[in-house]
Amino acid sequence: MPDTNVTSDDLTVLSAVAKREAAARNLVVLPAMMRAEAQVLFPHPDVTIGQALDVAVRAGAAFVTVDVLPFDTAVFLVAAVEDAEDLVDVPDELLDAAEEHEGEVMAVWVRFVADGTSYAFAAIATWHRDLTERFEEWADGESEAKDQENAAVVERMSKLSDAVCARPEMRGAKVSDRGRVAEALARELAGADDDEPTIRAAASWSATRIRDEAGSAYFGISQDVAGAAADVATYEEWQTGRTATIRRAFIRDLLTERTGGYSPTDALVKRIDEVALTSAGH
Repeated sequence: MPDTNVTSDDLTVLSAVAKREAAARNLVVLPAMMRAEAQVLFPHPDVTIGQALDVAVRAGAAFVTVDVLPFDTAVFLVAAVEDAEDLVDVPDELLDAAEEHEGEVMAVWVRFVADGTSYAFAAIATWHRDLTERFEEWADGESEAKDQENAAVVERMSKLSDAVCARPEMRGAKVSDRGRVAEALARELAGADDDEPTIRAAASWSATRIRDEAGSAYFGISQDVAGAAADVATYEEWQTGRTATIRRAFIRDLLTERTGGYSPTDALVKRIDEVALTSAGH
């Protein structure tokens, strides 16, 4: 590509040249909206406007359009910054650099359609290319910084969740109490760098982890309730339990011990107790 600095003044001149060259080739210049992206793109200055218009003539274009595009800072910022919330973080020097060109010609597009193919000649100001690159570099840096920050947050949350799940009172909490116990422990174990969202996320994650771990620990038992009930019925503590509350408390403690501290669900305890009673002839 030729080493050419394209200014807004150059583009203004080019737009006039484009119209004059089109007329010289008996091409009609009309304002029109091209809804489809160009299938063939001629980049300036690799391709001259004369060469592009020669193609239009040979291809049999019915007309050409010549669009002069002024720079709109607000539109540029919205396109350059993906997340609107990040607009407040754009450095002042970048904002100033963009605002310096407000209203200046940033590009000239000459378009035409021939035989079902859409063509475009594009001339873009050098300052606009440079400005776009500066914003892309800043956005990449912001994205990398956010990724690092998010990774740090996830790491803190993971460590806090590990500490919560390691506590026996978390593993032994009843299903209905896990969320409350997890949050209380997360607040107790939180470090100076753990903010409120991190604490809440760690608590939620911990409750979910314990639920899944308990589910794995009790899978075999839940699949063989009859076997578990027969085993329970051999214990004197269960045999001498005069009420369901006493018997089921024993079953809960027994299962919690056998699964490494995970509390069973009330429904599982009730099923085992009922099956054991039936088997024992009660």
